[in-house]
Amino acid sequence: MNSSRPTRPGLPSERAERYEPESWGIAPERPAAPTGPKQDNLASQVIQADATIGRDAGHNTWELLVSCLPADALVQQFELRSPFFMVLHDLHGGAGRRMMMDLAARLRVPVQRLVIRRQGFGTELASLYFIEMRASNGQVVRLYASEAKADELTRTQLRRVLLERCRLGIIIAPVLSQAEQDSSLTALAQTLQEGHTRARRLVFLPLVDAAPLAAGLAGFARRVLVPVSIAPAHMRPLENWLFVAACWNKLHALADKPLQQQWLLEAEWPEEPVLASPSQPGALHTLVGLSESQLNTLGHYARDMSMLKGVESVAIFNVATLQMAARAGRMTPDDETLMKQARSLVASLQGLGGTMETGKALYECAVRYAQHHVWIRPMRGVANMLMMVLVNVDAPTDPAGLKAEADRLDRQLAAVRSA
Repeated sequence: MNSSRPTRPGLPSERAERYEPESWGIAPERPAAPTGPKQDNLASQVIQADATIGRDAGHNTWELLVSCLPADALVQQFELRSPFFMVLHDLHGGAGRRMMMDLAARLRVPVQRLVIRRQGFGTELASLYFIEMRASNGQVVRLYASEAKADELTRTQLRRVLLERCRLGIIIAPVLSQAEQDSSLTALAQTLQEGHTRARRLVFLPLVDAAPLAAGLAGFARRVLVPVSIAPAHMRPLENWLFVAACWNKLHALADKPLQQQWLLEAEWPEEPVLASPSQPGALHTLVGLSESQLNTLGHYARDMSMLKGVESVAIFNVATLQMAARAGRMTPDDETLMKQARSLVASLQGLGGTMETGKALYECAVRYAQHHVWIRPMRGVANMLMMVLVNVDAPTDPAGLKAEADRLDRQLAAVRSA
């Protein structure tokens, strides 16, 4: 028997070493006798961590070709690249996926996919969903959803790998009976113990009163030997994201290092989309007939639309003057090209309506691509104003609900216009 093979950790002191930065493989040339605290080693070596896995296939999709099980391939990638990432896990239900969609819209970043395929055949074995954020050192921090699109066995194995290798686990705790809660926590503890998790902390986001959850977590924390934090109860998990960011920053803050060497995340939401005013560059004073209050209403209109489930971006602009009135979420930086192409599309559709003798009035247009829907809709009661909405095709977005929200916002705009 090879005596150099590492033994399975058993004592708390032995297992605790797995949570230290050195266990992440970030320092391949670690000095034999470190002179500073372990956190210093983390700050000096994290620049080597790489979140990129697979090749960029376009359309917010990355592909990883494998000749082994998807979970084994993911472990190999994590060991090779030592990425810093978080995992969003739902104890029961689909709140985790919805929170990721909402968070992407709020942070104005796309939801991306990592597709794991069989090498030589191209067969899709699994798909993981994630979003990316920039840390203060310029590196990428990914947030993965623990639920993959795969068969049951592969999904379970990938979930275990993600929870094992993450630096921070985000656990959504929905409304559960006492028996269901105990069963879910037991299953999660077994997953973490079997994988010997390297998570530095677990953050629970309760949807209801946190008192029953806190009682159950007392024994859970002792079993997994990972610090646990409980956010304030909130029915919308998204509202606790700043709490999660604060927990992440607490783990990675180094008082004696500049921000450029730390893995810190923004602890504030991005500024809400605002409308350019006539005093700003690119003034909208040529938008005839619109008051300042109406322009502000358009800005809130775009923001509210971008907060709907699955909506990645919203743009509202004047197709006659090619001026952007409001935008929210992720959108191409080339506004002029976008608006010119939209104007050409509208003109073509109006011409088609005239040819078919159906009338040239365009009420709405929906286009479906491989990964997204594009919804184009003239603003009611506002001449030459067009709205474009980009929706993720995998999102559980109800088209009727999207239109109902647009109608409601139209009424608000009309009320401001008549005031």
